[in-house]
Amino acid sequence: MLNIPYPPRMLALAGPGQRPSMPLPPDAVSLDCSSLLSSRRVCVPALVDKDVDHQEPIKKPRRRRHSKSFGKFLQSVVSRVVSDRRKSVIIVEDTQQPTTTPHIITQATSNTAIAGNVPGRLQFGQNHVGQKSTGPTASPAIQPARNEPQKREGAAQPLPNGKPANDPMTSSIYEPADSKVLTPRGLRKQQQQQPGAARVPVPKFHFPQGKPVSQHENDVAMRKALDVFRKLPGQKASVNEFETVIKAVGLPLYWKRPIYDAITNKKNVDVTQTEFCIWWRNMTSVANDEAARFIYALSGGKKDYLEREDFQSLCYDVIYTHPGLAFYHSATEFHPSYVDVVTTRIFWSANRSWTGRITAQELRKNDLLAQLRFLEKEDDINKETKYFSYEHFYVIYCKFWELDDDHDMLISKRDMLAHDEGALTPLVVNRMFSKAVVRGSRNEHLVEFIGLPEFAAFLMADEDKKNPTSVEYWFRICDLDGDGLVTLYEMEEMYGQVRDKLTLNKIDTMQFGDVACNLLDMIRPKNPNGFTLSDLKKCPLTYRFFNSFTNWRKFFSQEINEGEKPVVRNDEGRELTEWERYCAEEYESLMEAEGDDQIDETHSVNLDEEDARNSFKDLL
Repeated sequence: MLNIPYPPRMLALAGPGQRPSMPLPPDAVSLDCSSLLSSRRVCVPALVDKDVDHQEPIKKPRRRRHSKSFGKFLQSVVSRVVSDRRKSVIIVEDTQQPTTTPHIITQATSNTAIAGNVPGRLQFGQNHVGQKSTGPTASPAIQPARNEPQKREGAAQPLPNGKPANDPMTSSIYEPADSKVLTPRGLRKQQQQQPGAARVPVPKFHFPQGKPVSQHENDVAMRKALDVFRKLPGQKASVNEFETVIKAVGLPLYWKRPIYDAITNKKNVDVTQTEFCIWWRNMTSVANDEAARFIYALSGGKKDYLEREDFQSLCYDVIYTHPGLAFYHSATEFHPSYVDVVTTRIFWSANRSWTGRITAQELRKNDLLAQLRFLEKEDDINKETKYFSYEHFYVIYCKFWELDDDHDMLISKRDMLAHDEGALTPLVVNRMFSKAVVRGSRNEHLVEFIGLPEFAAFLMADEDKKNPTSVEYWFRICDLDGDGLVTLYEMEEMYGQVRDKLTLNKIDTMQFGDVACNLLDMIRPKNPNGFTLSDLKKCPLTYRFFNSFTNWRKFFSQEINEGEKPVVRNDEGRELTEWERYCAEEYESLMEAEGDDQIDETHSVNLDEEDARNSFKDLL
């Protein structure tokens, strides 16, 4: 038989030869209270021996007469135990029904005397001294310890994190250590994981091919085109008759030739209404706005971008059908040059990414489509100064022809150094022939010759350095190592050749340190060691920066002249750009050199048909 130790007081109460019955405490509260009370009482155990008849009397401990003091002590002990128990209370959660409020389990025992003002069952509505609690919610009587927690009806609805609403036990003091605080982000994630959670649909906002057009609108346009086909002989449209079909569906007039070539596969045959309907259905199914449809029309629906060769049919159609170029029809040997210059100007303005491919997004930010519609209303081709002006083409071609000594339509480095009476430095010319400013893949290997398209881009960049594309052009020239930063070392190297040119012409100039300080104060770059492209684009005087390192004549001119050039406006009152002003002045001087005295002194110069054709042919 095992010898189980008992408290001395229980041995004395049992009597000789009897083993006291040890009832198990109902919970840890009463057990802790008994152990604490027994430890505070000074007891002398009495040994019980069956073989010895005589037993010494048990020395009873001295009892305190002050029962109130003992009650206060017991009350403080119980309050401390209950406080510790509350911190580790287990919150029972029902997964099927709303979560019930947690309740603490305790029960007073007969073996432990508790003060009268301490309740036998603790409640959430009252504190440990029997007073009414200040908490917002009161809980019913607490159930016995060994029983399972029961569900209560009418309990507060739980929050999304599984805790009861307005419950004092949800405080962080009583929260279990492994619990997680539910943030708004976690709440949204929990709601998304719930199968029945409603999701708010997000409307589509990205349309690479433009915002969709209703099928009814496309069908109405096609029915108008079918009405035109029914009026044509054989319900077929020739090249000249195809113009009415294009106008019926609402497309710009100068799209007609690219669309005609796409349908007929560039064969000179008539277009039937069935073929046009098939093309219209295919086009409207993938292209919605004007930019996407323009790319589909010029590329034949094979690409989502445009390259240089895709504009040939459109440019040739402008040459042969626009009233302002009627005098130019017979000069077929110069048509490819006009197409090259117009295409270069289109990419100069539209292809800001320098990839050599114009996308629909770039077209939406550009005015090319608006200028094509402007050509339908304007008979004077020279009033469209952005792309198709014959005067601008004439100036570019004349400047190119002056440098091309052997007239093989190619310019060498030696020829390029003669531009503007040797205004360019050898370093700048080498950068031009290194393909640093070529659109598309940048292979930094030297080339021996450049053609009319490359020269046209250079001339536009040199004469209008305020243009954003010109800033990008010259930044590529000055960025010798291609690291995206024009450093002081690169500036000093380029300025050294400009200063040599000035010294050769017996012109005094400043030292590089003075020039660099002036440019730093003018542009104020973020990096004091160099200039980035964004720094130069933010400054309205960037053209002075590039003139200091690329063209010694322009650099000398801006140093001796004070202020800016006077503003020049056209007949409509619009201010002319630097490029438009240059072309107007050069075109007038070229006409004067040919002995034509009947030139309008305004900058909107127009030639009659006969004079324009003769002057252009006399160029050769």
